[in-house]
Amino acid sequence: MFHPKKNGYNYGSAIEQDFSEIWEGILESDVDNKIPKICPSVCDPFKNRANRLLEIAYEIYKEDGLESLIKNIEEIKENK
Repeated sequence: MFHPKKNGYNYGSAIEQDFSEIWEGILESDVDNKIPKICPSVCDPFKNRANRLLEIAYEIYKEDGLESLIKNIEEIKENK
């Protein structure tokens, strides 16, 4: 689980909100203008991997629906 720094920028909780609501909020926000102020000059490798993972998860969700995303997650867990 990623914990933003104290007083850092937070997109919301996927536990408390629907993932699509969070994603749409990010797309509608002016986060692109805030990035130089809220992001260090170099992100740590975990954040970069997490961002790529969330992008892939969102594509599966958008194209094939929530059930498909859940099925993919379960398959990954089984093959661990």
